[in-house]
Amino acid sequence: MRKEDDLLAVLLGDVPEPGEVGARKIAEEAHDGYRLETLLLEWDGERIPACVALPMEGEGPYPLVVFNHSHGGNYANGRNELIRGAAYLQPPSFS
Repeated sequence: MRKEDDLLAVLLGDVPEPGEVGARKIAEEAHDGYRLETLLLEWDGERIPACVALPMEGEGPYPLVVFNHSHGGNYANGRNELIRGAAYLQPPSFS
């Protein structure tokens, strides 16, 4: 398939080539039934904050769900939308 035929690739535009991603855990919080780890990813010279929610019980590997936050113009909320939700999202913002 040509990139021009892949709608997602077209919408994303130019992205760096796949490469090694470094990750460092910078925080961990306990919540009701899960723990939330805050990570700092390092990829292609960029530092990217990320959140990972993991069950408190059981052992992985776990299924992965990607939560694409929108922030609705509230950049301070951004990736925290997964846990805090937002007024314009159906509560709760996750299942």
